[in-house]
Amino acid sequence: MKHISDDQVADGLLLNGVQYINYLKQRIQEIADGQPVWIKPKIIYEDPIHPDSGDIRPMTCFTDRVKVVKIISTNPIRQKHQSVSVGVTILLDYQENHPIAIFDAPAMSSIRTAAMAIISCQFAGFDLDDIYLIGTGQVGKYILNLLNQLNPSSQVKTYDKSTHKEEVIFNSKIVIAATDSREAFLTPDNCSADFIVSVGADTDFNHELTPAFLQSRNHIYVDCLDAKNVGDLPLLTNPDIKGDVFDLFRSKNADTLVSVGSPLMDALTVEYLMQSLSG
Repeated sequence: MKHISDDQVADGLLLNGVQYINYLKQRIQEIADGQPVWIKPKIIYEDPIHPDSGDIRPMTCFTDRVKVVKIISTNPIRQKHQSVSVGVTILLDYQENHPIAIFDAPAMSSIRTAAMAIISCQFAGFDLDDIYLIGTGQVGKYILNLLNQLNPSSQVKTYDKSTHKEEVIFNSKIVIAATDSREAFLTPDNCSADFIVSVGADTDFNHELTPAFLQSRNHIYVDCLDAKNVGDLPLLTNPDIKGDVFDLFRSKNADTLVSVGSPLMDALTVEYLMQSLSG
């Protein structure tokens, strides 16, 4: 069985980030047009012995080219690792279902999350020329890397909540929030962006968008329907979700994307890696 290390994954995706982004966009469009895909909702296994220690989440997606299962875990009180610790992504033989490759998944998870943030802006019809990036962790760094490859002239402001405590007005056309915040911080008073992407509120204990902010938005989309169950959207009584990433591609009218991590993006990323690494 092949083992693809975290460094190999990062190199395979970032050495030509434009090619990687274009591959994802093309495949999402093909699936939106009818190519088969089977996306299994996350199965959340809580620890019955240590009920406050988080959970384990298998994420499964089959496309017409690959079958993958990713295993991640969450822990709000973890000391040695980040609160969301991504383990491995397993590629299965398409016919016989036995594992044929295992990918270290930390870089894969962060880079595909960064790619989803950027692609959603493009699908919604926005140029990548005026962006406020909130969060300078791993996902934020990969967003900057990919943006620099796609549009070196992009005007990107950055804000790190852990080091800057002052009140800020996030006044760019696009705002991308990629934080590990435990409290929602974007409100109608401090953000009136034309398009907002939230990728950090992907557990029950991470939050970025206040209910008042979400209620002020007219066209909310999600990367996958799991977003209705964790993070910020469950705080709304009846969130008016317009659809998933395929609907976002078709509609072009979004003002908000809430992303909690879709197994589709893992599967398409594995497709790309198997193609690029073999070449």
